[in-house]
Formats: sequence, structure tokens, C-alpha cells
Amino acid sequence: MTAPKKILFSSTLGFNPGDEIILMGIERLLAQKGFRYEKVIYNRNPAATAQRRAIVNPDQDVPDYVIFAGTPEWSTEIPNISDVFSGPVVERLGPRFLARLFGLRQTDRINDPLLRYVLKNRIPCSFIGVGSSRRPTVTHKISRILSELRNVFVVRDEQTGDVFEAFNPVKAPCPAFFCTVDSVPRVEINRIGCTIQAPHSNLIRVSNDGVQTMISAVREVQDYTGSVELICHHAHDYKFASKQFPGLTIHLVKSASEMIDVYRKFDVIFSSRLHGCAAACSLGIPTYQLWHGLRMNTLELFPVVNKDARLSPVDWLSNLDVEAASISVLESKRRARRQYMLLLDALPFVDSNGED
Repeated sequence: MTAPKKILFSSTLGFNPGDEIILMGIERLLAQKGFRYEKVIYNRNPAATAQRRAIVNPDQDVPDYVIFAGTPEWSTEIPNISDVFSGPVVERLGPRFLARLFGLRQTDRINDPLLRYVLKNRIPCSFIGVGSSRRPTVTHKISRILSELRNVFVVRDEQTGDVFEAFNPVKAPCPAFFCTVDSVPRVEINRIGCTIQAPHSNLIRVSNDGVQTMISAVREVQDYTGSVELICHHAHDYKFASKQFPGLTIHLVKSASEMIDVYRKFDVIFSSRLHGCAAACSLGIPTYQLWHGLRMNTLELFPVVNKDARLSPVDWLSNLDVEAASISVLESKRRARRQYMLLLDALPFVDSNGED
């Protein structure tokens, strides 16, 4: 039997549960293709510096393939320091000093070593479900990799697709849609969950209007139903929710698996978080989007409700046929999975006979 390929996944562990469920979704897609592989993680967690250095150490075996799962840390309106300066001067003075001196940002400070590693070793790779909360910058490393080494390029939002139009990206739902196996449809509403987030946490800033929309939605649904539970993805969210809604049950998720376990408890979800919507939709839960910032454009490809805020939370809930809506969400997931099955045929190591 042929030895399994060694795949290095660029993802985040122990810092952002959203990135973790993207990785889970991609792995479920690869499993459906029947592909066996050895998994290695290039962890974008800022605290995992030593681990990242070890993985791209020249003495380590070079992986057979690299998959950028979610985002390659390319977001900025200002050029990356390593795209403007290079060589011994940068090494001697330090990129942080030069970035401050010239008003530049170290946009790829976490993934830049991996990008260099991919180019140096000519490692084939794919970008699966990548996106950005701001308009990304086409850096020279990303351009070279996309031109010379990539097999699959799937983007999850309009702004990323537009910026990289020259590289012919395919737009498809974020792979977090596939983070769980198919669920049975919900048939009645017993528990309602509301995902709420702090105005500023984990580098994401919610507008004042967005914050007020979240708070009003929770109070309206609570008044209408008499029973709402809150879901928080980060400690900052928990602190904010506890202050705004004393007395309500609050679930704080600390990992991707815990996120799925928590969302599985509910029959309807109101969510201000992108990956809260993704987890709920993956489980077949009818979902209402509470916030409409640029980052949430990813949800244009998801079966969530109220993308344009024309329907109030209570109006939607009062007219909801939960079973029909749940069946529709799961069918949307199956269609999206069929799209990905065709896209993944371009990977050099998968069996194109994977079943849906």
C-alpha cells in the first residue's frame, strides 16, 4: 500500500474556533473523497511561534502538499514590509522597526515564513475557502504561489474574489459549512440560541449599529418567547453578554468541537458571528443573521435569513415552519458539497470517484 501523503494545513488551533471548524469541514470533504493522509498543522495562533518555526525548519521533511484553510493572513490596505524590503538590512534592523519607520504593516508576519517555505521548496498547494474581513492585498509571494504552485483556489466572499479575479478563483461557501455530518431536520422549536459578540474582540470590530441590532434582537426574541440562551465564542463576548443580559443562560465555547456540541442543542439560531451561522447551518438549524459588516459578506453563499434586514427577528420566528426551513438548509448543504466534490477533483492525490 502506498504511504499516505503528508499534508500541511495552515490553520489556527487554540485561538479561533472559527478557523478550527473550517479545517474540520475541509477534512470531512477529503474523507468523503476517501483520501488518506498524514496531517501536519502550521498553527497561526500567535502564541505558537516555536511550533511554526519547527515545522518550516530546513531539517524537517518537506510535506507533499500544503492547504491554506480559511485565510492566508493577507488582509491589509498597506503593503507588507517583506514585500517592500528584503535582505540583510531587514534582518539586522528588524522588520518591526522598519514597519514603524516607514508606516508599513507586517501583514504576513504569521504566515510569511510558510509562504517563503512553499516557494523555496516548490510545494504544490491549494487555497480552500479563503477570505478576508478587509480587502486583501495581492502580495508578490501570494501571486507567485497562485501562478506557479496551486491546484485549487476557492474563495468564500465577494471582496476576495474581486481582488484575485486574475487568478480565476471559484466562489463557494466557506468549508465550515461541512464541519458536521448531516443532521436530521429540526421538527419543532424547543430551544432558541442567540450568538452575541463584544463590540471589539479577536481583531473584529462591530459597528455601533451592529451592537444595537444584536442587543435589540435578543430582547425582542426573549420578550416574544420567554426563553433565550446566549452563545459566546470568546471570553470578551461572555463578559459583554453577562453585563447586557444578567440572568440569561450563557454558553462559552472554547474549541471547535465544543462549539458544535453547543449549537447542536438548539432548534433556531440568531447569530452575529460568521462561524456561528456556519456551525448552525451545518447542523441544519434555521439561522437568522444579526450583523451585516463586510466580514459577513461570506454569508451571501449560506442559507441564512435576513441578509438585507427587511424582516425583524420576531416576524421571521413567528412565521417559521422550522421543519421545512431545516430541510431546505440541509439540501443547500448537499448542493454545496457536490460543488466541492467537483472542485477537489483538481487535487493531485484524490480519487475522483468520491460519492456524494
